[in-house]
Amino acid sequence: MHFLILFILTSLIRIGEAINPGPIGDPAVDTFVLGTFNPSGLKGKAHYVSSELQHGDLWAIAEIHFSGSDAHAFRKSLACSHSCFKYFASGHPVAPKKVCSQSWKGVGVLSKHPTRCLPVSWPVHLVESSRAMVTTTLLDDVWITGGTFYGEPESHLYPQHRFHNEQILRHLAAQVCHLNVGPRFLAGDLNELVDSLPAFDLIRAAGFQDLQELALAKWGLPVQSTCKHVTRKDFCFISPELAALLCDVRVLQDVWPDHAVIEGVFRRLSQAPPRMVWPTPSPLPWPAQFEVDSQWWDIQTNDPTGQYAKMWKMIETSAVESLPFAVSRHQLGRGSTLATKRAAGGRIAPVKKARLGEFQPNFHGVSIRHAQWVRQVRRLQSYVRHVSQRSDVDEHAGLLWGAICRAKGFSPDFMTWWPTCEHSTHGAPLACPVAPPPCLVAQAMYESLALSVRCLEKDLAKSSRQYARLRRVNDPNVIFRDIKAAPAQGVELLCKPLVASVVFSSLLDACPTHHGGRSQERNYPLGS
Repeated sequence: MHFLILFILTSLIRIGEAINPGPIGDPAVDTFVLGTFNPSGLKGKAHYVSSELQHGDLWAIAEIHFSGSDAHAFRKSLACSHSCFKYFASGHPVAPKKVCSQSWKGVGVLSKHPTRCLPVSWPVHLVESSRAMVTTTLLDDVWITGGTFYGEPESHLYPQHRFHNEQILRHLAAQVCHLNVGPRFLAGDLNELVDSLPAFDLIRAAGFQDLQELALAKWGLPVQSTCKHVTRKDFCFISPELAALLCDVRVLQDVWPDHAVIEGVFRRLSQAPPRMVWPTPSPLPWPAQFEVDSQWWDIQTNDPTGQYAKMWKMIETSAVESLPFAVSRHQLGRGSTLATKRAAGGRIAPVKKARLGEFQPNFHGVSIRHAQWVRQVRRLQSYVRHVSQRSDVDEHAGLLWGAICRAKGFSPDFMTWWPTCEHSTHGAPLACPVAPPPCLVAQAMYESLALSVRCLEKDLAKSSRQYARLRRVNDPNVIFRDIKAAPAQGVELLCKPLVASVVFSSLLDACPTHHGGRSQERNYPLGS
């Protein structure tokens, strides 16, 4: 029996191996690939892309030549070939060659992860040029914002190609570099040499770097030509958040005949180093006059930090009580921050691009409150359209109204928040209905909330740090106006006021015994 027990215990001992061995590192799992290429037309090449570029996770593609339903047919080809790429987002469709002789256009993004286009406020001619688009991709629960471009080539068909390419790159830089946060990239074929346009300075000023230049600085890899082995006109600029995760850079010259494939290998976004920030409150509209009780200070206290926070709390409370309107909690909290806070960019889901006839946002910065309110407006708009086509309320209308009542972004919930809505159109109810309302009532609620969203967008555009940074990039004179001292008012520009004491006396006052020798002293301003 003792021998049997000893044999069983000995058989359980493993030599040179842990009882619970950890997973073996797999580069394909621990990293992801982001890159760009120009296929000179993507029609009929779905199977080739799936076989030759399946190692990539996110591809920014220039010159796809897709018009009409070509993008839908390409997605069907990917599904039929059992491709690992599940998502394809394309920009504005290219005009058919019968309509426009310059049909070598089009941009798109191919991804293994959920990808969609973002709304932009560009000029109509730039959107319809089919040469630029902004997308976002959800990877490791982080939204990666990217801009894809395809510049006009140097040709007699494009006499103003440099001006148009500058416009494309400048608008993309404004949208991606300044109005978004978190991991970002700008990639594509610009048909321009590096640093040949002023817009390159905006990209570099925002901290973006090209993949090949990063590889040269980090590992000494030579910069290669990407266009017909002669020039370098394909770029992939990445933000500092992605540059911190870069592991390798590869330039593949044998995939496409005219352009090389530029790709970067990155560690997973879950391994990104934390960014520590010092939280500061938003500006508070201080009233012109307000009173603060000065008897609260305890001189004998041993906690000056607590006293300082208490002082600012009393000042803010007194200022808020003197204002005729309520302020946000983000505008309060001075003197109470004692440590840095971990910030993670790219966690806020951006607003989807509006479909035809859908509510279009005018604010394109990062704001979770704005994103939630826009979604609620679109829910109400969808409910109005559904109810207007039916005489009675069906099950789908009940589900839509339930989603409206449970919507996030309203404190404490939408039904409680509705009576406090500052905008109310004709026919809007005083209280939010519990049951699905008729079409006219829902239409009035939709219009009221749409007005509130427009008001919120104006306030965000004034207070947003992203918009403030963008205004100073587009107009450097704003920086000088920020640091300019307040000018003197009125005649003080020409005359410096002085105050002196003038002593005068009458002839009777000259005798020291008369009237007690009293003299009169008055102050008169001189120089006025």
